[in-house]
Amino acid sequence: MTVVRSSPNLIVGALTVLGICLPGQGVGAAHGADLILQGPSVITTEFHGEDRPLDLPRTRRLILSQGDRRGTTVQWTAGPFVHSRDNHFVADSRLQIAASQGGNSAVAILVAQDETHVEHGDRLATVSAGVVRPGISGIEMQVSFLARDASVLASGVYSTRVVGTITGH
Repeated sequence: MTVVRSSPNLIVGALTVLGICLPGQGVGAAHGADLILQGPSVITTEFHGEDRPLDLPRTRRLILSQGDRRGTTVQWTAGPFVHSRDNHFVADSRLQIAASQGGNSAVAILVAQDETHVEHGDRLATVSAGVVRPGISGIEMQVSFLARDASVLASGVYSTRVVGTITGH
């Protein structure tokens, strides 16, 4: 399918949603929780039609582990970028994470990078980190818009949702 566009400009955005799952509690922010995750919620940028990845601005998430939460996992997932007015237009997404404190980090990266491959039926990218000791850790996250063939994308606004989930002890 080829789409003729009057303008090659796209606005690309990512929304971050946080889900916290703690023993005996539903999803939501738990008052006095032993493990807290925070970071920016919306990032946007412009795409000008290149057939190469577009990296959205890198963001930092903080993980505060206040007790012995070893075995707890923080996982982020994202689907493909979808056009705001016509969900038939999609572009793959890539998630990448890295610990920003190096050897002093309270978390270990378990899965550092993943991307969707809509054409092959893979509609979910998942990265994760595990808590290894009490403390505060920074996680650098990069979300990328993968325009494998920009000529088939309609002009407009594309977005994805990055969902963070905490599971474990």
